[in-house]
Amino acid sequence: MATRFALGTYARQGGGALVGLVLGSHVVDVAIAHAAYRGSSRSGPGPLTDTTTLLGILEDWERNFEVLQEIAAFVGREGPASAMFRGGVFDAPALRALPPVLRPSKILNCAANYSAHLAEMRQYTLHGGNVDPAKVYKGDKENAEPYFFLKAPSTLIGAQDDIVLPALDYQIDWEAELGVVIGTRGRNISAARSLDHVAGYTVFNDVSCRNRLWHDTSLNTV
Repeated sequence: MATRFALGTYARQGGGALVGLVLGSHVVDVAIAHAAYRGSSRSGPGPLTDTTTLLGILEDWERNFEVLQEIAAFVGREGPASAMFRGGVFDAPALRALPPVLRPSKILNCAANYSAHLAEMRQYTLHGGNVDPAKVYKGDKENAEPYFFLKAPSTLIGAQDDIVLPALDYQIDWEAELGVVIGTRGRNISAARSLDHVAGYTVFNDVSCRNRLWHDTSLNTV
């Protein structure tokens, strides 16, 4: 039976970041666990193509996932307290969590993907005090189909980091989202094959300034 594990990126004491193999309440530095695994008599598939960044691991996910499964099983057999992992095992609450992927190539957010949220968005527009009711968007947003919009990778912060709010914006909203991390590239993927491209999932907090949702699109002339 495969060992269950998660992956994360964490700040090192004194600076820098490490990729952590999360096993229960322990975080094991992937670089140290990988070196111990490769140096043991039980070493199997490998090596990992990268041990220092999660983005590097994702770039050859199919190969690296197999190796990570073996490393997780190896750590489970030896035990996190083993001397071979010395200096590379931490209690998860003691570490500062960074964004799992520090600089993904893109972040796609899916909007209008369930009806209750569409109705909520309509109420924000009508009653938020940021739009002249005479200029409210007239489209039937509650029947809109899901669509994607981009967010910059530089907006990512860690789970416990402070969110810096713009000084002049007053209608701040947050939404707990399911983040899907892509591990295998593709194009024109069928729904039946879509999960073959997913490496894993994370929690994603989408923060928006609702007072900037709609703008006056009337034409001003000189």
